Amino acid sequence: MIIYQNTRKAFLEDVNDAEIDEVIKKAFKSSGLSIPAESELRSWRNSLSYMGQVLNDDDLPQDCGVAIEYKIPQTSKRVDFIVTGFNEEKKEHAILVELKQWDSAELTNQDAIVRTFINKGKKEVSHPSYQAWSYSALLEGFNEAVYSTPIEL
Repeated sequence: MIIYQNTRKAFLEDVNDAEIDEVIKKAFKSSGLSIPAESELRSWRNSLSYMGQVLNDDDLPQDCGVAIEYKIPQTSKRVDFIVTGFNEEKKEHAILVELKQWDSAELTNQDAIVRTFINKGKKEVSHPSYQAWSYSALLEGFNEAVYSTPIEL
């Protein structure tokens, strides 16, 4: 299930109109899912405005795809943000982005683990790049469309 799916152009319009969090809220409701907490909506508003800045690049096609909150089937995992399109050789690509609201993160001695301030204290958590990589590995191994097309992640 994908909560939000649109073109880059439409996504930028939603961000520029300062409505992206409300659009996502309505999508959750129309999908029969519980409406996220205000803190999560605020997180989307902040993170997605930054993603709007990243995608506000005239070198990117207007019709490349944007998907938000893609739930990986048979898991409880959700990919925060996906950009889809074609490369110069017309091969399908998808870029998976894991968004965080962190101010900073510290190295640890553990592979793919960082320490950051979450809630009321510092915690060790997966590095966002590792999360994105693990999601792509799941999709490459268990998603028929990604496996058979193939879509490069």
